[in-house]
Amino acid sequence: MLGGVAIYAASTAVIVWAGPHDLRLVGLVGGGTLLFVTGLIDDFRRLRPHTKLIVQIAAACVLVFCGVQTGSPALAVVAIPLTILWVVGITNAFNLLDNIDGLSAGTAVIAAMFLFAFTYSVGTLDVAVLCLALAGGALGFLIYNFNPARIFMGDSGSMYLGFTLSGITLLGTHEMASDVFFVLLVPVAMMGLPIMDTTLVTIVRTLEGRPLSQGGRDHLSHRLVAVGLSERQAVLVLYVLAASFGSLGLVARVMGVWLSLLLAGVYLAIAVLFGAFLAQVRLYNPVEYAEKSAALSNRPVVNGMIMFKRELGEAALDFMLVCMAYLGSFVLHYGFPNPAAPGPDPYKEIPVMLSASLPLVLLVKMCLLLAFQVYRGMWRYLGIADLMTLVKVTLLSSVLIIAGLPIIVRTPIIPRSVLVIDFLLFTCLLIGSRVAFAALNDMFVRLQSRWQPQVLIVGAGDVGELVLRTILRLRPAAYRPVGFLDPDPATRNRTLHSVRVLGTTDDLAAIAGQHDVDLVVVALAPMYAELAERIRQHCEALGVPAVAAASFVQMHFAGLPVLPAAGDMPLSLAEPDGSTTTAS
Repeated sequence: MLGGVAIYAASTAVIVWAGPHDLRLVGLVGGGTLLFVTGLIDDFRRLRPHTKLIVQIAAACVLVFCGVQTGSPALAVVAIPLTILWVVGITNAFNLLDNIDGLSAGTAVIAAMFLFAFTYSVGTLDVAVLCLALAGGALGFLIYNFNPARIFMGDSGSMYLGFTLSGITLLGTHEMASDVFFVLLVPVAMMGLPIMDTTLVTIVRTLEGRPLSQGGRDHLSHRLVAVGLSERQAVLVLYVLAASFGSLGLVARVMGVWLSLLLAGVYLAIAVLFGAFLAQVRLYNPVEYAEKSAALSNRPVVNGMIMFKRELGEAALDFMLVCMAYLGSFVLHYGFPNPAAPGPDPYKEIPVMLSASLPLVLLVKMCLLLAFQVYRGMWRYLGIADLMTLVKVTLLSSVLIIAGLPIIVRTPIIPRSVLVIDFLLFTCLLIGSRVAFAALNDMFVRLQSRWQPQVLIVGAGDVGELVLRTILRLRPAAYRPVGFLDPDPATRNRTLHSVRVLGTTDDLAAIAGQHDVDLVVVALAPMYAELAERIRQHCEALGVPAVAAASFVQMHFAGLPVLPAAGDMPLSLAEPDGSTTTAS
């Protein structure tokens, strides 16, 4: 647990040697040292959460006293509390992020390197050196901390990394104090992953009535492992997410305000969708889950929040999508900004047009989404009827806006092409968000099924498709569909939900041996009763259990084991009550 000592010693030595020798450096090193010592004490003797919080606030105050704060000094009444909140929040975020091998240190390296690129690009070379110093200390530790870890940083390392990164971020954006948008966007983007993880944990634990200071396996990394990734894969996925957030902060100044705002909205929408999907992952076993549910039943207010949080979350996401689509339509209409182009800047008119028309656009679209009962559906069971409803909403809302906007908003004049582009963008975003959520669910269910028993489905018709959907939508995954067999040779190599028809029923023995099949589900129509009986006999000869589709689905949802235990009789086409059937 003493890896933090190495990180602190290496990084601080270089920061003191090569950093800017002024009062800001005193605040950065002094506050970092205070938190390092506090974390070291906590690693040996557990400190109370409020004790650590008070020390974190004290370290943030040292930083502010030495001249490091967000925004302009003229707004000190707002800037100082915001700075303290930022420093304490990021410090705790990295502390919470240290929950799996290599995640906190790797995220610190990624954030520090993107901060280095940003500060170098804006010419603050003295701050860029600090980024390299911190990245070097974290990277040297990461060599020994990446899965499987041989040493851990402890609270001394995680709190030091979080505090120092938060302070360097404020130093790096200090030159842009007059530009409030970039002062807020760049730090949040650079620290996007720790903020996302802390926000998710805070919301879930608050709704479940668990204290934030209590440890638990409910972070982003744990949820990724729960849906089928290995620990190393989960960390690499989060590295990519951290780098994506960092790239937004790096290119923000180059793209300008409006493009940066649009791209930030896209990133936020993706983060919300990804976080919402992982938040629904059940991390408790059935007994623990029942205990949690029973505990919440005595808290009607919190229980009501949990019941309606999905609808509120979907509405909030759609609100954001409406704004993104409308802003994107202006960007596509006027093209990417070019300061060197002759003539007036068309982007100067965008704020006026947005303030005049966006309230009406939001009103019409959100009311129609509510009127068409869009929020009653469940995204993981998205179907054609749901998609058609969304198209009706976008089409009708655009017709109403195109017809009514010129009457209600006479000046400024909104170009019609903007409204047409808005219809196309909003349709794509609204449908894409639902499809992306369903695709995430399907992808991770298939990923989980890699280690589950292999199931071969005989019959590529409606019954077989029902069996396949039953398998794919069960969470956690219990079976892995290897393919179909069908009496009709014309279906060979066709696919149902990306699962291929491997051959005809005559290929049963070859396919069962080739794919190491553990269970055969007979999903043939009643007209194939004799064929189903022959398949049953063939499976008995091969020593592979066979079960009818009706029995499989019934036992599947009843939580009964479909596969027999070692030494038991094959289930063949046995029904749950012990009778037998020859076809489903």
